[in-house]
Amino acid sequence: MMKEIKINCLGYNTTFMKTKMWYYKMEMDGSEYLIVDAGMIKLLQMVWTKENKFENADFSKKIESLIQEEIKSVKKVNKELGKDGEKKFFTQHEIKALVEKKKPFRKELIFDEDEVNSILSVFDEFDFTYGRESKGKKISQDMIDYVKENYDEYFSEAFERLKGYKVSFETDGSHKNDGQMVEYAFLFKSPSGKETYLTTEMCLMVGWNYHESLKIK
Repeated sequence: MMKEIKINCLGYNTTFMKTKMWYYKMEMDGSEYLIVDAGMIKLLQMVWTKENKFENADFSKKIESLIQEEIKSVKKVNKELGKDGEKKFFTQHEIKALVEKKKPFRKELIFDEDEVNSILSVFDEFDFTYGRESKGKKISQDMIDYVKENYDEYFSEAFERLKGYKVSFETDGSHKNDGQMVEYAFLFKSPSGKETYLTTEMCLMVGWNYHESLKIK
């Protein structure tokens, strides 16, 4: 089946040899092409892409011959285009950058399982979980600053609201080797006295192993 093409002359630009280089817009199969005829044996053929730029187009010899024959019958437009002047004749495709959907503000402090494990890992960084029990340490600004620097904004925003919470824990076991799972029981106590409990396991080789979401009151 013969390709259906439509070609219009856009104008020309002057070469350094003071000759005219003719520009054509070609439409074929729903795409737009720039054809440049500088008197060369082979035409310069470029496709207009969705990124608003031209890229080389590779046509078969049969299509090239068809284009050359069509150009012979196209009326030339005696207008100098100037630098990039041909672009205004092409469809301006708008490519929108992917915008990451921002997670909504948490009305309640509900953390998913990965976030709970992250909280416990932060405690490790600040020696909250050193030893077999803790009578209670408060979540400090230093911890909040650490989270802001090392975690994403959504988690950091929620963790910041834990400032002033007192956290204590106890365990009835100890890590005799890196692979041993030890059970921990944590108590979060808010500045207003509300309490939240969680129990989980940890081994030194893998880390914390919490598998549920947690609402901290």
